[in-house]
Amino acid sequence: MNWEVDQAGCGWLSLGNYFGYSTVLIKTKAANKKPTSFFKLQVAFHENLVGLVEAFYDSKATYLVYNYHGFAVNLSQVGSTPAVQLSETDLASICRSVLRGLEYIHEQLQIVHGRVDCANIILCSDGAIKLGKCHILFSSIDKN
Repeated sequence: MNWEVDQAGCGWLSLGNYFGYSTVLIKTKAANKKPTSFFKLQVAFHENLVGLVEAFYDSKATYLVYNYHGFAVNLSQVGSTPAVQLSETDLASICRSVLRGLEYIHEQLQIVHGRVDCANIILCSDGAIKLGKCHILFSSIDKN
């Protein structure tokens, strides 16, 4: 079964428990030809990133498969909720996590994020803070 959900951008939730597979979020990027940057994509797992598990390409689109993080909200949703007031300590923790995620993609993956904003900073139910939409860079490379 599949459902459309928003986790730092819309995608399709694909349920796990089928031959040991985990639940993943599949995002689709339209493409009429294989993006030049497709070959630069690599699996990425870090405590402060929404992990890219795999990527596929067919003649119409690139499919990006990410870890799914259950009940998670983005920072934009938190900021637009009047009942939620983040303290200075909360904000410092969020910034530290985002910087750790950026450090990983810069140092280990040798890429830049391209657009960090509140819509792609994910607050997970277990307290983890993750940076999403790292694939944005690849879209901008192919336009140049």
